[in-house]
Parts: sequence; structure tokens; C-alpha cells
Amino acid sequence: MNEEIPDAYLDGCTFFPDSFGKISHKYVCTIHDMDYWFCRTFFSKVAADIRWTINLNKAHKKNTFFWRIVVLFASIVGFIGLSTVGLYFWKIRYRWDD
Repeated sequence: MNEEIPDAYLDGCTFFPDSFGKISHKYVCTIHDMDYWFCRTFFSKVAADIRWTINLNKAHKKNTFFWRIVVLFASIVGFIGLSTVGLYFWKIRYRWDD
């Protein structure tokens, strides 16, 4: 199995903005991509999705009130997306396996 993560897999926030307001959270999405790459059980995928939601909100703790509300709403919608559509991206990791 290839343990080096291809750059195409580490695309950050695939269908999600990389920032809200002036605060970037691309690193949260990159960590999530890495979790998807290395954590290969369904339960670790769900844990990665939960961590993404929590870390996204933590990243915006010092953002303005407006953006914190936007992030809260987006993280809930994003979690639902990760739990459903994200399953596809979690599965495609195998196309890079030897």
C-alpha cells in the first residue's frame, strides 16, 4: 500500500470555502484529508468528520459574531455532506493503492 499522500488527494476543502471572513481554515480541511487517507475504518471516518466540525468552529473562535454563526451553520451542513457525499471521497483513496 502506498503511504505517501498524493497532492491531488490533499485538496483542502473540496466543496467548501477555505475561509470565512479573514480567517482561513484550510489547515482543518487538510488534516481532515489526512485522516481520510490514514484512518480506514468507518468509525474512524465518522470520528474524522466530527473532529472536522469541532476544529472548524474552534478555528473561528476569534472571528466576528456574524462569521461564527455562518461557520456554525456551515459546519452542520458540512458534517451532513461529509457523512453522505464524503463517503465517496473516503472510498476513492484505494485508486492510489499499489
